[in-house]
Amino acid sequence: MVRFAEAVRVDPQEALRAAGILPDDGPPPARPAKQEIPLDPDLAHLHRRLVDPRTSATEREMIRAALRHLAGLTGADDQQRRAG
Repeated sequence: MVRFAEAVRVDPQEALRAAGILPDDGPPPARPAKQEIPLDPDLAHLHRRLVDPRTSATEREMIRAALRHLAGLTGADDQQRRAG
């Protein structure tokens, strides 16, 4: 259980309490805020264009198509990526 907790980056004590192995001492300790990896400025700009309601559907699709092309995705890869 401890190795699993460490592998998924969960506090081992919290995991043991959740599994009922250790008594519950009240609410779990606060988790540190997730650190975000800085986004490349060009990608950040494209992201802003994609979420901006003023960006036309055509332009959004063109951006997505260009990104897919650059990433080398095929239709099958795209479906697999969306499925998770």
